[in-house]
Amino acid sequence: MLAEDYSLRDDWETRRKRLHQREVLRDVPAEDFLASVTLFSTWQRQQHGEQVAVSAKRKDMLRLPLASYKEVAPLIVEGYERAAQFLFSQSIYAARDVPYRTQLIPLAAIFAYFTDKTLADPARQKIAQWYWCGVLGSSTAQRRKRVLRVISPIYWPGLMAARSRSR
Repeated sequence: MLAEDYSLRDDWETRRKRLHQREVLRDVPAEDFLASVTLFSTWQRQQHGEQVAVSAKRKDMLRLPLASYKEVAPLIVEGYERAAQFLFSQSIYAARDVPYRTQLIPLAAIFAYFTDKTLADPARQKIAQWYWCGVLGSSTAQRRKRVLRVISPIYWPGLMAARSRSR
């Protein structure tokens, strides 16, 4: 399928309806969703040995191959849904309560990577610490491209093995 034959707008509308069912995700715009897809996709490509920067910049979004989008977008929807559950656990219940909407971009990518079965308490605590440091600290824009490396299985030995066994 050629990119010209694919309606990204129609695809987003379907995904938007699903995401916006959750009150805390009601303000997630198409650009943020695409940024999450791009962030996760570039990280994934880097993990497979490609010399690519992990990024969610506009120029990288425009370069995102359609095949990568189609592969990663469903994972990112799940990532946003898991991020909503995480936010609920942090006493954030509505979109108006989200301090920095841009933090949802890497948060969705993080939760797209992990499954509920593989996200052990130490990992959840690390994600919570990162989230609140971002809320209470400086801008997340500078750290967004590094977040997947910081919140990676390297810091939790055995997590990748558990993830592989659960599939």
